[in-house]
Amino acid sequence: MGPRICLLQTCVDFGAKYGKFDLAETLYTRKTVSRATASMAAEVKAALIVRLKPMVEDGTVLLTVNMYTDDYRKQAYLDVHAVWIERDYSV
Repeated sequence: MGPRICLLQTCVDFGAKYGKFDLAETLYTRKTVSRATASMAAEVKAALIVRLKPMVEDGTVLLTVNMYTDDYRKQAYLDVHAVWIERDYSV
């Protein structure tokens, strides 16, 4: 079978398996993924702020900086790592 027939057969198979469905609700665009990613990042950032705030206030957070250059791309990077231990030694 050629690629067009395979694609059409896949469409028929989806219709047979799932019935009629709205393709616009099934497919995600770049903009949709970008918005969802930004929203997820904001949620993680807010959760980290709440969790780290007590350690930052009492000075029990250690920050380290790492600077390096990718030899292949010749691109410079700067990493900041935070390390802390919870008061109850939990993970």
